[in-house]
Amino acid sequence: MTATTVIRLLRGGSLGLALWVTALLAVPNAMLHRDPASLAPHDPERERAVVAQLRFVRAAIDRGAPYEMQKLYPEGFFFLHVLHGLAWSELALGSTDTALRREAAEQSSHALAAVESPDGLRVFDPDIDPPLGVAYLGWTCFLRERILQLQGNRPDTALLGRTVRDLDRLAHLYDTAISPFQQSYRGLVWPGDNVVPVAAMGLHDRIHGDGRYGLTVRHWVAKARQHLEPSSGMPPFMLLHPSGAVVHPVRGSGQTLLLRFLPYVDPDFAREQYARFRATFLERRLGLVLVREFPVGARGEADYDSGPVVWDIGASATILSLGTARQYGDTAVSCALEGSIDFYGLPYEKGDMRIHALGLMPVADAFLSWAKVALPDPELAAPQPRLFGSLWFLPIHLASLALALLAWLPWFVLRRRERLGRAA
Repeated sequence: MTATTVIRLLRGGSLGLALWVTALLAVPNAMLHRDPASLAPHDPERERAVVAQLRFVRAAIDRGAPYEMQKLYPEGFFFLHVLHGLAWSELALGSTDTALRREAAEQSSHALAAVESPDGLRVFDPDIDPPLGVAYLGWTCFLRERILQLQGNRPDTALLGRTVRDLDRLAHLYDTAISPFQQSYRGLVWPGDNVVPVAAMGLHDRIHGDGRYGLTVRHWVAKARQHLEPSSGMPPFMLLHPSGAVVHPVRGSGQTLLLRFLPYVDPDFAREQYARFRATFLERRLGLVLVREFPVGARGEADYDSGPVVWDIGASATILSLGTARQYGDTAVSCALEGSIDFYGLPYEKGDMRIHALGLMPVADAFLSWAKVALPDPELAAPQPRLFGSLWFLPIHLASLALALLAWLPWFVLRRRERLGRAA
């Protein structure tokens, strides 16, 4: 084999590699410029995109994904179902499409049945106070209230009765406890979990107009304000029960989840906490807008709650923050987050389904679909300091261009050597 033939073969291989690298970089860079899910209610394109993603989640559930997710983290079965139900119900509440609303009612009820099944209950302890813990009761009651809201003026009385019974039990606990933060698991407390049942109480009062839990909610907020971290002004991530000793200080995944429910509890408190979160956890990496899991200067390890943490950026915190930013009407941040998530998630459409990250983590699609159905709450509207300019994506474009040129360099060098060989 001659030297010219070897160079020609190497040039062909380098061309293939350069084309593959260029395509690999071009697709996610293009994703940064896709129109983000609209913040306007009744937007057909927004509905179509979210429904396509929910169809993938439904197909994954039918293939046994809840059991696969359960092997990866303790509440995998529970969260895949509850998020699927919430995303459908909240999408339908913002829609005028009667067929979509019917499908949402069916899917949400299916999700609730799974959550209340033996498999949904399996990891929660019935022998703690409150039985099953505030995380299970809070998310389940919130999903029930969304279903009742979807039913309008003809609610399922049995469902309403079960919901009120559980919320009354929770209200009594919070009214009589010194701490606003109660157990999710034996001896372990997540303040973010405690916002969910209180939000379910606030949502109940909004839907039914009976003011049943108004006093409990107000007292809970007063207690919660007294249990914020002095340094951050935000609730810690995890505590021990009953001592209240802090296990983990504030973290991005916990704070953004808390913020998603806090508007149903107290809009003023929610606005204050969002401003602190925004200043503490929003981060840029090569121009992309992402969310830290730990505050600057703090160290920690990735776990079930955070998902993967790479370069200080938390996967769960970033996905959840998309819904939070949308809910708080923070258009610049929500648009940048959605573009950044698409950059890494490489969504594609297959039939009537929209899939992220090759469909490897359906629970991430469930979290993302729930994030995309969030709509701005007028009570939360407040000017937000500008964090980045309109060309926030320029650094990642330049970095990608540099990598693409580096991938093409061997081909140019070999091509030049081949031409020189021919000239000689």
